[in-house]
Amino acid sequence: MVDTGAQVSTLPPASVPANSSLEPAIGPSLKAANGSSIAVHGQVRIPLELGGCQFPWTFLVADTTTAILGADFLRHHQLSIDMAAGTLSLPSGVVVATAASTHPDTPAGIRGLQLTTTLEYLWSEFPDVTTPPAGPAKVVHNTTHHIETTGPPQVSRPRRLAPDKLKAAKGEMAMLLDSGTFRPSKSSWASPIHLEPKGQP
Repeated sequence: MVDTGAQVSTLPPASVPANSSLEPAIGPSLKAANGSSIAVHGQVRIPLELGGCQFPWTFLVADTTTAILGADFLRHHQLSIDMAAGTLSLPSGVVVATAASTHPDTPAGIRGLQLTTTLEYLWSEFPDVTTPPAGPAKVVHNTTHHIETTGPPQVSRPRRLAPDKLKAAKGEMAMLLDSGTFRPSKSSWASPIHLEPKGQP
């Protein structure tokens, strides 16, 4: 279901592919439009396909009755909704999905948790903090940075990562590549990646 009133995109636990594993969810808890709380079990990255096009996205796994494509997904992929025609289109005009009937028990919408704490007010005021960027941030100044180096490039040999850390690193890099935050490099400078798990709240 496409829901422009939903701040985030969600999947019911039963819709998570068997070969996918849950990661800890990032961001505020959820409430339905009627004010009832919605349990969030984690997040999972899915290579969603619509109209023959790939739309990889990180979904919150939550207790909803159906999968929801929210405003975060639509904004990131620059998808447009034509309410009259019931279509979902790319900026080029290519239609990737058409409307279908929804289950009568489908919630009307999902929004962020009620703004009852300072942290939740900040989440509401600065949604980009917990929303994956649609691409590199627009530069709003004329400042440039240059790092001058001398001598040969510094290179450190790669270190083998544990399977769980390797999987997490690949997932994060795929997301950063998809968003245009960074790009592959052929630089002679290199250093191994270092990962440490965050403590759970």
